[in-house]
Amino acid sequence: MSKTCRVAISLDVGEKEALDLCDILGPDNVDIPKGLSIRMRAAGETIMIDVYSEKSVAQVTGTVDEILSHTQVALDVTNHEGVAR
Repeated sequence: MSKTCRVAISLDVGEKEALDLCDILGPDNVDIPKGLSIRMRAAGETIMIDVYSEKSVAQVTGTVDEILSHTQVALDVTNHEGVAR
């Protein structure tokens, strides 16, 4: 039985912040494991992130945790308001 998992994240952070996050986080999504897919885009004031794995739920949860951690750091470093405080 295949254990695929897909998670869609949308963070309402503001238009500039959404564009900045795509620029900051995008390069991290270049060398990813086979079977894992990450798509990120800015849509107005929202950054949309889709994570898909053909292998396991654990792979997606680990990836989502890492993306959200990097998002928080990026927002803190660029002096944007944090997503989760």
